[in-house]
Amino acid sequence: MKALVFHGPLKMKWEDVPEPKLQDGEVLVKVKAVGICGSDIHGYQGKTKRRIPPMVMGHEAAGEVAALGPKANKFSVGQGVIIQPLMGCGDCPACGQGEINQCSGRSLLGVNAPGAMAEYVVVREKNLYPLPKGVSYSAASMVEPMSVVAHALSRTPSLLHKKVAVIGTGTIGLLAVMMARAGGALQLFAVDLSDYRLGLAKELGADAVINSGRQDAGEIIKEKTGHGVDIVIECVGVAPAVQTAIASVRNGGHITLIGNSAAMMELPEQELVVRELSVAGTYAFNREFPVMVEALGKGSLPVDKLISLQAPLEEGAEVFAKLGQGEDERVIKAVLCG
Repeated sequence: MKALVFHGPLKMKWEDVPEPKLQDGEVLVKVKAVGICGSDIHGYQGKTKRRIPPMVMGHEAAGEVAALGPKANKFSVGQGVIIQPLMGCGDCPACGQGEINQCSGRSLLGVNAPGAMAEYVVVREKNLYPLPKGVSYSAASMVEPMSVVAHALSRTPSLLHKKVAVIGTGTIGLLAVMMARAGGALQLFAVDLSDYRLGLAKELGADAVINSGRQDAGEIIKEKTGHGVDIVIECVGVAPAVQTAIASVRNGGHITLIGNSAAMMELPEQELVVRELSVAGTYAFNREFPVMVEALGKGSLPVDKLISLQAPLEEGAEVFAKLGQGEDERVIKAVLCG
């Protein structure tokens, strides 16, 4: 079969790879759509070392059941499915509590195991969910990032009647804008460097948008709110964005960090202490995935608006090269289609 193989920084090739073999409880899925995550781009650029070449990336995916392995009997050949890509060891205390994202032996398709940027991918039966009626495969590939944001909000105080700021309006940030609006935020700000993405944030529910490349977002937010927002959702993961988050939140407020770009950064520790700010880190998801599958089926969130580029899987190398240059702010979510 063919797969898009990562061979090192800026090196990606559509090539032949060995046919996968099914073990007990596994399903062969014909890939119909796979999203390109920001972390995939960072890996492609060589900025992170989690993706060790040669590697088939891809963890945001949906497809059609092509074959069933021994003891796999919950799905039928030809059935549409959404792939939940995160796997725990099943034996540790975290897994016992359903917190697979905190399993020290966790594995992620496209990082620790061959991913979905291929004609076919092998997935454990228990990691598959039926494709809801009327949902496209491309939209279904958005369930994974939706789940990431839903988990982040589970680690955040209630947004109901709260003043909220979202820092960063990429895929995750725009999903956070949608969910914050749906969660009853009283006043919702979006901050980014891209006017185009800020315009989309406004369309998706932000009350006010601020280009932090031209304006002091913290000062503007404090001016408009009186003391700062109650909650900040930070979706970039670099020092300037986190500093903007701290500058935008009121004393005693809360910051949730989703962004995961910089491995280390300096923070104003005394300000965090004296202002009694609470900060929560958040990673991946655990129980949220089936909830987001259901939400997608109900049409609760207009995720199709975020899919701005679709291309055949075999053209994936060209798409990665384009995204790796980071020049097109209008590409929010790129999806490769099988």
